[in-house]
Amino acid sequence: MLLGYSMENALKGLLICQYRKNKMLPEDCDFKFLEAKVWNSKKGSHNLNTLAKNTSLNLSVDENSLLIKLTKYTMWNGRYHIPKDPGEIEKLKHPGLGDRHSTKDQILFKNIISKIKYEIESHSR
Repeated sequence: MLLGYSMENALKGLLICQYRKNKMLPEDCDFKFLEAKVWNSKKGSHNLNTLAKNTSLNLSVDENSLLIKLTKYTMWNGRYHIPKDPGEIEKLKHPGLGDRHSTKDQILFKNIISKIKYEIESHSR
């Protein structure tokens, strides 16, 4: 769950950097503005794949698979015993992508964070 939250914060930070490069953030910028304009997400969205798709990152299939796994923890698995969304409950009956962890998950996590750091540094120049 904590890896998912740290990934979410890193992705949202990258989206802020990318937005600032193209546009000025308003002085009265608040959380609602960030959700709607910068992160392009609905209220309370913790979907890491959606956030990543809004960035300039070029992620591999394995890296996207890791984001699917981590999203489950940021959205429900780290806090509740079953998903809040009925559609997600049905998926539990048929395990698939994002349900099994791999020994390379930690390496993939570090790779994605490195890509995010690189992008943030390039936007800061």
